[in-house]
Amino acid sequence: MRDTLLSPLWGFGWIFLFLLLLSLLSQRRWWLRAGLVFALVLWWGVSAPVVADRVLGHLESMARREAKRCTPPPPGSLFIVLAGGIRETDASADPVISLSAASLRRTLAAEQLARSVPDSRLLFSGGHGGAVTEADLMRALALRLGFPAARIQTDDVSRTTYESARNLARRLGAASHPPLYLVTSAYHMPRAYLAFRDSGLPVCAFPVDFEASRSNDLEQWFPSSGAFAMMSRALHEYLGIPYYRLKFAGVLRR
Repeated sequence: MRDTLLSPLWGFGWIFLFLLLLSLLSQRRWWLRAGLVFALVLWWGVSAPVVADRVLGHLESMARREAKRCTPPPPGSLFIVLAGGIRETDASADPVISLSAASLRRTLAAEQLARSVPDSRLLFSGGHGGAVTEADLMRALALRLGFPAARIQTDDVSRTTYESARNLARRLGAASHPPLYLVTSAYHMPRAYLAFRDSGLPVCAFPVDFEASRSNDLEQWFPSSGAFAMMSRALHEYLGIPYYRLKFAGVLRR
């Protein structure tokens, strides 16, 4: 199993189960038992890989459907690559290691893609990180991989997906521009695509970094901290989609 039965995550489950057994033995009110059963089911639901895979997988399926509407990137395309976070770590020896796993995977996939498309360019967007931003580190990684510096641009001021969409829409303007392809993790693509389209940029979706496994192994039914983190990311995206719709509709302040 991914987490031991004595891990902190499992500790919550044991507590809920113990309280439920106590409530059954003491013949307490039915609503207390019902509440404990609900808490136990909810704990399993948000931390079981079999559930997290399917919840995240639905977002990735949405990204696949959007990507099918696009044609293969033609020569001269511009790939907009969204950062996926930065880690607090001692990066004195090599700052690139501060990039989160999502940022690394997005950069590697985008660099490989752009390398295969003649005259294409990369535009890294991410403003977290202080003096050295996510966009700076992603650019440094692409350069290390041998991608030409003249074909790389950065947006080092946008700190959210919403800001990336708004800032790049202003930067690229309404004038004619090369075909635009949005590169980000598949689970993040539905919200990111919505933000860029509503900002007026006619981007094509190019999802990368697929995570859902759709496995039915026995291990998938046991809660794990990794599945809990996956579910947290998925719920953030599901809540972010209607939030962005309200924001672009003017219901919420921008």
